Amino acid sequence: IPSYGEVFSSVSDMQAIFKLERNLVGELLDYAEKLQGKLNRIKKYVSEFESTLLDGAVTESDADFTSRLVGNPVHAFNLIRRFSIDIPNIEKDIKEDDWKESSVAVQRLRLGSVVPKDQDLHGAAQALIRLQDVYELDISHIAGGKIGRRQSAAKLSAQDCLFIGKHCYNGGVLSRSIEWFEEAWMLAGEEKNATISQDQVQQFLDHAAKEHDERVMKGEQNGNLFPKP
Repeated sequence: IPSYGEVFSSVSDMQAIFKLERNLVGELLDYAEKLQGKLNRIKKYVSEFESTLLDGAVTESDADFTSRLVGNPVHAFNLIRRFSIDIPNIEKDIKEDDWKESSVAVQRLRLGSVVPKDQDLHGAAQALIRLQDVYELDISHIAGGKIGRRQSAAKLSAQDCLFIGKHCYNGGVLSRSIEWFEEAWMLAGEEKNATISQDQVQQFLDHAAKEHDERVMKGEQNGNLFPKP
């Protein structure tokens, strides 16, 4: 498999990236908190309106219910308050562009920082594959965060395993690509197709297996293929 980016192999770069991500998460949490506040105000408004509907009798007509509702001074007060205060506040929330401020903060954090690119992700995938080859690690253990005897909280999703499988396939290592596609298929089932569906993975698995078998049947023998059964 060809070499790609080297950010993943630099301890100092990876430390800088981790610090950058921690700061980015802080900005995103602030942004999410603002959005959650707006969402809570909308939900509160809707909930209060729906609570007025509970005052209606099952057999009561809509006209009778509305007439009785507006005839209640408390309901009348709440109705006017919602239109004079609550709805204008919600409209103000909608018009505010919270992301603009957060976007500027995110861009400022990225300036002058080491930011991984696509080739770095391929380099990190290659590092995992080399680790697997050198130490003959079980793919399911790697995906589950177990490297050798050490168990960590680091996990690979079905989508992650599919990416690594595609990386192997594009590098011509069909045997490894099939193994990673199979792991992706298993994880997709366990995840209930959360990151990617089993049907999507199956397409890659079938394609890789077909090409692999065709090459084996033609008599090809190399480390990128399983031995002929």
